[in-house]
Amino acid sequence: MRWVAGSWHSRRRVIRPSLDAFRGHTYPNYDLDFGLVAKDPLLDRFHATVEASDAPPAARRTALFDVACASGL
Repeated sequence: MRWVAGSWHSRRRVIRPSLDAFRGHTYPNYDLDFGLVAKDPLLDRFHATVEASDAPPAARRTALFDVACASGL
């Protein structure tokens, strides 16, 4: 993971894993940890919408993880 301390980006996103980090390691519940740190109302609303959907649990987890990964890059 890259920590971007003191920069403008660090105020927007604290967790910034590289794609190599995701390819080389598993990070269960990354989307939940990312959401707690991000403190982003739109991301919170997205989480609530996905969780309330009728999609299968695996599809919901995938959607949340994908958005968290895209937001952190």
